[in-house]
Amino acid sequence: MKKLVAVFGAIVLSLGLVTACDQSGDSGASRGPGGLIGDAGGSDPGSDDGVIDVEQWVSDYVTAAAQVRTVHIVVTQDVSGGGGNQATTRMEIDMDVKARAYAVAGEIMGVSFEMVIIGDTVYFDLDGTTQEMSLDALGMSEDEMNPAADIERQRDAITKVELVGSEKVGGVPTDHYVITYDVAKMNEILDAQSMDGVIQGGTVTADVWLDDKMQTMRYKSTIKVEAAGITGKVTSDAVYSDYGKPVTIKAPR
Repeated sequence: MKKLVAVFGAIVLSLGLVTACDQSGDSGASRGPGGLIGDAGGSDPGSDDGVIDVEQWVSDYVTAAAQVRTVHIVVTQDVSGGGGNQATTRMEIDMDVKARAYAVAGEIMGVSFEMVIIGDTVYFDLDGTTQEMSLDALGMSEDEMNPAADIERQRDAITKVELVGSEKVGGVPTDHYVITYDVAKMNEILDAQSMDGVIQGGTVTADVWLDDKMQTMRYKSTIKVEAAGITGKVTSDAVYSDYGKPVTIKAPR
């Protein structure tokens, strides 16, 4: 799902909705071959006291994600650049992993869209016009929509995991972790070159909140991206709910 969210961030930039961005690079970030992940992130990891075994944690996380059958996700994405320009995208995602069916509905700068994915076929409706395409046409694979497979693919890019606290998300008690990713490896996993991005930075952190079953309740990250020559910052905040509740997803007629 992370790549799906990243795709929409790139779309907002490539449409020219956020311009006049500051490209001075005052963060000290380095640039390299094509990529999408940037050098901003979540919480300050702080001391090493809360650092845990990455391999074991990822294995437990994958095992928990493999149990997910259905889930509802609300994603808010803020894309900003220099000059005070800003765009907000909101998406609601329903997943039926066993049925290999996913539904996405939202709005990009006042233009509504719906996307239904059944297997490897994508039905995309932008403001009333429906197109049918393959996941491959979006530069994605079905594994990238599957929660367990998506996490497994990120394993080699995760360099550090730290437990930073316990908080409630939507009334559910959770453990709050900060994950550090290697940018170059993450871009290889996301195949960001196919999305016309430019890499910035060496590492990026993200915040994730997990319940007592290690189910994701919230995931937040901030990345720097470049698309169509425009540089900007994308902050994505995804809130998860309704694990295991029935959901019906059908291809449009």
